[in-house]
Amino acid sequence: MSPLSLQMTGKSSAGLAQMNIQNHSKGEGNTIMVADFVCAQFGWLRGKNGESARVILRPGVNRDGWFTSARVVKQLEDAVKIVQEAYPEYTHIFVYDNAPSHTKRPEDAISARAMPKGEVKIFPRPITVKRSNGTTEKVTPPRMEPGRLPDGTLQSFYLPDDHEDVNRRGSFKGMAQILRERGLYEAAEKKAECRGFNQPDFESRDSNLEEVARKLGTRVIFLPKYHCELNPIEQCWGYAKRKYRQMPPTNNENTMIKYIIEALDSIPIDSIRKFAARSQRFIDAYANHKNGEKAIEWATKEFRSHRQTPAHISYEQIAPQYVHTQTYVFSS
Repeated sequence: MSPLSLQMTGKSSAGLAQMNIQNHSKGEGNTIMVADFVCAQFGWLRGKNGESARVILRPGVNRDGWFTSARVVKQLEDAVKIVQEAYPEYTHIFVYDNAPSHTKRPEDAISARAMPKGEVKIFPRPITVKRSNGTTEKVTPPRMEPGRLPDGTLQSFYLPDDHEDVNRRGSFKGMAQILRERGLYEAAEKKAECRGFNQPDFESRDSNLEEVARKLGTRVIFLPKYHCELNPIEQCWGYAKRKYRQMPPTNNENTMIKYIIEALDSIPIDSIRKFAARSQRFIDAYANHKNGEKAIEWATKEFRSHRQTPAHISYEQIAPQYVHTQTYVFSS
């Protein structure tokens, strides 16, 4: 399952993630990947006429390829279209985890990764790209987009094409020169490191998902890395996988897909709501400076019932699905 996780918060929330299912026997086997959205208030994302953004994929070479960043973006576009038509009264915010396919930036986005300290003729350097059919190809990425100087003016990272030195025309300036032009002369003399990516224009560069969401009138935010307990869809996947393994073993992919759909659709809305409330309790535990075992105890022991909440969190915040509010969460 790809780590994509979409969750809409604010007036409305949605989440998206993916699940991988293999056949019942151990070892290698057929794999089916599912990506979908689920909401604690409404369940799996569906339009007024049953429209869905669910993706069912047979990942691999000579199969359906991979759930690439481009496919992630396409699924977001489909989901936004559905929620805006089905739930126009809500504000929609999609929350993903930090998987590379989710946080991927445009090809020409400014980035300090692998940036050379000195001037070079070509940057970014050519890379080897693996195609969906299994072949590889050497390609040169597009030039990096301009950054912004402290006064807000654009800063090209390349020497002009009419530079007086013909051999240097169009060359990448290098990190040291870029820093000097920003008035950071001392930093320019240090080793070529940029651990914090602290220059504002580098740090604030949006991902493909964030750019698309903004153009569509919605918003994307990302969960912190390595915290699947904050994403209720993970518990939905666990429930569905358990149901799937109770079904008769099969190696037939069409039958596998049928079982997967039945398993997903079997998750009760009350269970989805419990999963969402449990994730909210973890969020509250971390906000109260608890970690590790203390956070687990806070989330699973102190509040055994999904109808109980920490005293300082309103019922509407932790379990909006049980009250009439303008908030809902889609998680997948």
